[in-house]
Amino acid sequence: DALTSRKIQKPDFISLHLYRSLDDYTQVCDDFYNEFKLPIWVTEFAPIHGTKTESKILSWFTETISKFDSNPHIQRYAYFGSGCTDALRKVAVFTEGDITDIGHFYFHNTHKEYIIRF
Repeated sequence: DALTSRKIQKPDFISLHLYRSLDDYTQVCDDFYNEFKLPIWVTEFAPIHGTKTESKILSWFTETISKFDSNPHIQRYAYFGSGCTDALRKVAVFTEGDITDIGHFYFHNTHKEYIIRF
């Protein structure tokens, strides 16, 4: 398999950080799963390129979470939304100490049994 051919000891899972435009992250996860045949942990994800409005981001976010929850290859996931720069404030979980709409959704509507929470 892909790991044996690289002479790498087999890990328990593959960890991914996904920072992309508002596209379908699940295809990236499936590609890694198909290559390594291991559960996927998305330990950071956020739409930082090409984001336009908070409502578009929230729509993307709700769709992505639904796809993560229904994908059997994705075992765990953690959203990264620090809002530490102006460009990231639209995708933040908190801004200036207040929880955002994305933060509310993430904390109250994620369904994986073992979500990585901050």
